[in-house]
Amino acid sequence: MDAIGGNGAMIATLLDAAARRQRVLAANIANVDTPGYKAKTLEFPAELEKAMLDGSVPEGAVKGLETVERDTPMKANGNTVDVDLELAEMGKTSMAFQTLLVVSQMKQAQMRAAITGRG
Repeated sequence: MDAIGGNGAMIATLLDAAARRQRVLAANIANVDTPGYKAKTLEFPAELEKAMLDGSVPEGAVKGLETVERDTPMKANGNTVDVDLELAEMGKTSMAFQTLLVVSQMKQAQMRAAITGRG
């Protein structure tokens, strides 16, 4: 069992994935005016999705995530970044990250209460 009750590896993997996804989205926004830039997104390989559903995410699984070009309409300059879409995705990813942090903190508080006998 890990420090947060058996789900630590999965929570850590999901936090890492959310952080990596935010970096990809930020790069898209930074290149909104770059001619020919193709917007990217982060995809979970099928094996990782299955492992997450089974609750058996291996450590370092984030390295298996794939950055792929997003299929969005192209502007006249060949750029495919849609700022509204990027900002919406950043908001969703941020909410997921915050939720995972709260879950992690709750698990840690439960473990602390069990160890100290307070609760």
